[in-house]
Amino acid sequence: MVGEASTTRYCRKCGFDLRAHEGGVCPECGRAFSLVDPKSFRRRPLRRHRWVKRVALLFLFLVLSLGGVWGWARHGRLAEEEAIGRLTTKFPRLQCKTASILPPWVADHMPPVLGNEFKRAREFTLVFSPRHGSTLGSSDVEEIRRLVHLRTLDLRWDAAHKDVALDLTPLTELETLTMLSVSPDSNTYLPASIVSLQAWGARLPIEALMPLRNLQELTCTQFPVADKDLDKLPQLAHLMELDVGDPLSDFQVEAVSKLPSLKILHCGTPIGFDPDRIKKRLPGVKVEFYPNGE
Repeated sequence: MVGEASTTRYCRKCGFDLRAHEGGVCPECGRAFSLVDPKSFRRRPLRRHRWVKRVALLFLFLVLSLGGVWGWARHGRLAEEEAIGRLTTKFPRLQCKTASILPPWVADHMPPVLGNEFKRAREFTLVFSPRHGSTLGSSDVEEIRRLVHLRTLDLRWDAAHKDVALDLTPLTELETLTMLSVSPDSNTYLPASIVSLQAWGARLPIEALMPLRNLQELTCTQFPVADKDLDKLPQLAHLMELDVGDPLSDFQVEAVSKLPSLKILHCGTPIGFDPDRIKKRLPGVKVEFYPNGE
C-alpha cells in the first residue's frame, strides 16, 4: 500500500493521471512537475465538481426554506380569508383593512404575487344590532381570534340594548391587539392584553376594567368607575391618558390623583367650581377641558 500511495500522482492544475509519466510536464495541460518535489503534483485526483454539489445543496436549501415560508404565509392568508368570509356573511356591515406583516423594506421590494400572501387583517370593524336579531356569539369571537395579527378592533352595537352577553377574553391570545373600541354593558368581558380602550355609551363594569393591567389609554363617555368602586381605580397602574366626556366630581378627581402613571387628563368643564382646582390637585398631569355640551 505504501508503494502504491507513493506512485499515485495527479496534475495540480487539471487533475490528469501522471502515474505513467516519470517527470517533466503534464501532457494534458503542460504544467511542469517533478518526482523529487511532492508539492508539484497531487496525491489524490482533483474533484472538479465538489463546488457544484455544494452550490446545488445550498440552492436546494434556499428553495425549500422559501417554499416553507411561502406555504406558511399562504396557509395563514387563506385561514384569515375563510374566517372573514364567514363573519361577513353574518355581519354585512363588517369592515376590514389589511397590511403586510413584513418589515416595510422587505414588503416594498417584494413582487405583488408574493407580497399578497403576507397581507393580514390589521383593523377590523364589526357592527351588529341585537334588537334586530344580530348578535356576536362565542363562535364569532373565535372567528375574530383567527385574525392573529389584528391591531385594532372596533365592535359597535346598540348601547341601549342591555342583554348583550359579550365575552372577549379569548382575544387575549391576539398578542398584537392593542386598541379596542366597544359599546359596553354589564355583560362585557375584555381581553387583558389591551393597551388602548375606547368605551362608548354605558359605563364599563368594574369586573371588565380591573383585569386590564396593561391599559395605558382609556377613552369613555362617562367616568369609567362607579362612585362605590372609586377605591379600585388606582389598580390601573399603567394608565397614562384618561379621556372622559363628562365633568369630574371631587370624589372622582381624588381617585384620579391616585393613578401613579397618569400624564394626560381630558374631561368635561366642571360646573360650579373653578377648573384650576382640578389642575392644582393633579400636579404633573396635563389637564384639558372639553367645552360644555361637547
